Amino acid sequence: MTFDRKLSRDQTLRSLVEKISELPTLPHVVYKVLQVLNNPNASIRQIAEVLEQDVSLSAQVLRLANSGFYSHAGGATTIDRAITSIGMDSVSQLVFTAAVFNQFELNSVPSFNVREFWKHSLGVAIASETIAQSLGHREPALVYLSGLVHDIGKLVYFQLHRDEWLQVCEWARLERQTIAEAETTLETIPHAELGYELTRHWRLPLMIQEVALGHHNSMTLVNDLEVSENAAVIRIVNLANLLVHSLRYGHSGHNAVRNPKKDLVVQILGDDANLMPLIHKVHVSLSRSEQLLISVAGAESTRPSAN
Repeated sequence: MTFDRKLSRDQTLRSLVEKISELPTLPHVVYKVLQVLNNPNASIRQIAEVLEQDVSLSAQVLRLANSGFYSHAGGATTIDRAITSIGMDSVSQLVFTAAVFNQFELNSVPSFNVREFWKHSLGVAIASETIAQSLGHREPALVYLSGLVHDIGKLVYFQLHRDEWLQVCEWARLERQTIAEAETTLETIPHAELGYELTRHWRLPLMIQEVALGHHNSMTLVNDLEVSENAAVIRIVNLANLLVHSLRYGHSGHNAVRNPKKDLVVQILGDDANLMPLIHKVHVSLSRSEQLLISVAGAESTRPSAN
């Protein structure tokens, strides 16, 4: 297959960054919820009052809170009860998840299944949180958010530069490469850069921005970011991404699976013997997530065929 590039990489990137700056930001209520949740003295009523300003988003949060993903699901009829039942961190995750999913109204095509992309993204969010909790990270909810949008640049690519993105997906399929490998081979725009630009445009926390940019380069880029406290989170999401691919949970544009390197596993877990128990924990978490996925992304659809 030949790759049809009409513009240089730099020209394309500049054009896409300009278009990203014109995309809508997240609903204002999302930023207010994040702000309130960062206040350790915030009350349930304060958070509920913020959420109730957006009737549609509140309804979605209630539906998600009552999904089978949560062990106490089914009894939350108000935002206050949802917060009491599943906790402030979980409600913040649901607000963010619903808002992000609502930002893109894209239809699947044979080379790129949007629902399966969201399934992968949700899987990486859940796996990232599971790893963070296992390690005793102080902000597992924020690690979840970072995992959720780690690949958001792929949707930006699909929405703003569809023909080239689908060529990248097709190349990855034919050459049995990952999307990141295909982007390098074809010398095209890395989806990670587009994700970084979108998360900056959305004014999301620095942790989320750095994960979007560095989730494929945790052993190189992170070494340059060691002064940043987010280096460990980049590694966590990188590992979560690899595990979710290996478990075939969702599909983010390619079929290739790459096993995590031993040095990455040791850096995160201390000993590679800890990997199999962690994979089991991630698998259990993912097995409970289907109802949550249906609530935000709709019913099951046909996955792109493996080759």
